[in-house]
Formats: sequence, structure tokens, C-alpha cells
Amino acid sequence: MPPEIYICYSNKDKPYAEEIVTYLEKRDIHCWIAPRDIPSGSSWATAIASAIENSKFLIVIVSANSETPQLMREVQSAISSKRTIISFRIEDIAPSGALRYFLNDAQWIDAFIPPLQQHLLKLSEVILRYSESC
Repeated sequence: MPPEIYICYSNKDKPYAEEIVTYLEKRDIHCWIAPRDIPSGSSWATAIASAIENSKFLIVIVSANSETPQLMREVQSAISSKRTIISFRIEDIAPSGALRYFLNDAQWIDAFIPPLQQHLLKLSEVILRYSESC
């Protein structure tokens, strides 16, 4: 079964990424997240490219940590593959530069006001709504 959701995040935001995956997978929404889903001995670049191509959605966790070259490549790959991108903003910051350019047309969910659970519920509702229309 191909992954439904690709989780794109900075390593500094890994706890948020893991919480999102746990929440969505408890609701039977399959996620792909590195490094968990990269088989031992596999090429990271190949595994990531394949996962993005086989996903319906890319969730980008947006914070002050987000503007990394790896995250930018993943977002650019999702755009090239015509994937639906959902920006999940965990800090009250506006992306700048290339990230702002890439995410300009993306669906935004602001998740920086606690509790996180209410935003995860909204995220799952958005995913299910988009899934039904695809």
C-alpha cells in the first residue's frame, strides 16, 4: 500500500512530525516519514523521491527551522510531482525566500496556539476532505 501522506520536516521539529504521524495513523491515514520508513541499506535520496511520488499529500511542518536545503528539495519534488501540499505551521512565523515561494499556493493550517490536538483534528479533516475530492 503506497503512503497517503509524506511528512516533510526539519530534524529540529521531529517531535511534532512524530506526533502528527501517530495521530493520523490512529485514524487509518497511512504516513511515510524518514528515517522510519527508509529500509536499511537503501539510498535515502531514492527512498525519499519514491515516497513523494507515491504519496497523495505532502505535509510540510513550518517553523523557524524549516528553511533547510533538504526540506526545500522535498517541497520542490512534491510540486514537480503535482502533489497536494499542506503547510502545518507550528510557529507564528512567515516563511521567507524560497520556502515562501514554494508554499505560496499551499493550504495552510496554523497550529501554534495550544492545544496541538485541535489542529491535528483539523489536519485529518482536511486530508479526508481532499481525499474524497481526488
